[in-house]
Amino acid sequence: MSHSTDVVRQGSTAAAAANPAYACAYPPRYGLSAPVSALLALDRFVSSVGAAAWDLPVAVGRRINLTLDIGARSVRHLWRAQAHGRRQIMARITVDQIWFTGVEAVPLIAALATLVGVTTMAVGFRTLHTFGAEAAFGTLVEQIIVIELAPLLTAIVVAARTGSAVCTELLAMRLNDELDALSVHGVDPWVFVGLPRIIGITVATASLTLVFAASAYAACLVCTVPMGTALPPFAMMLADAIRPSDVVTVAAKGLLFGLAVATTTLHRGFTFGSDGSDLPRAATRGVMDAMVTIFLIDAVFALVA
Repeated sequence: MSHSTDVVRQGSTAAAAANPAYACAYPPRYGLSAPVSALLALDRFVSSVGAAAWDLPVAVGRRINLTLDIGARSVRHLWRAQAHGRRQIMARITVDQIWFTGVEAVPLIAALATLVGVTTMAVGFRTLHTFGAEAAFGTLVEQIIVIELAPLLTAIVVAARTGSAVCTELLAMRLNDELDALSVHGVDPWVFVGLPRIIGITVATASLTLVFAASAYAACLVCTVPMGTALPPFAMMLADAIRPSDVVTVAAKGLLFGLAVATTTLHRGFTFGSDGSDLPRAATRGVMDAMVTIFLIDAVFALVA
């Protein structure tokens, strides 16, 4: 090792000890010991987690503000006399969004719910039967599948499938100056593009949540045949476990989860990225933001309930 290299390493070590910012900028190969490098890496990780946690309420506030802003713009722009043709176009876009998000996803949601129902019967019912507590299976299905898994898994599928498509579509429209063209013609792009997607995704998510719950229940009923369980009392047990408040909770979760997916992905699509290379990144960030928001809302429901 040359004398000049020793001087460089000694100088970098002294600078790192005097200035932690210098240590963050230069890796261990310049003379920092392994424990110091590990501590600096841990500090950066904790700082990033803290920054993300601090920014989460701000991000949620932005989504709420976006929703209210689009609603106010819709009232202001769409109920004018000259907006009649515009409303018809937006109605068709809304129907197309419901078809894409809801109807085309029914086979996927039904298949996923069937697997969840079969797994719950195979594991949950047999476990309860071992302890002689089969009567509690209805409550188990009501709490786990209907209240939790049906809205949560449905929203995750919608976020992964529709959320990524919305982010990519909006960024492509921005890059092609389609949104600017709407503004030039006196059309508010936030209303014309955003409102149909908010309505379509919200309605479709709530509907798919009900499809999930119904499919899971049907799978549980079908599983009574190979498991040798009497169907009429089993079906009555599942029906008695459902309360009217459960239906309200599931509907509220489905609507809020759908609204969260729509507003989060719209915000990313309208604001993130500046060139074609940002298309996959916009889709990824939109989906991840939507999932974080979904789990946050679910946690609030769990705490309130």
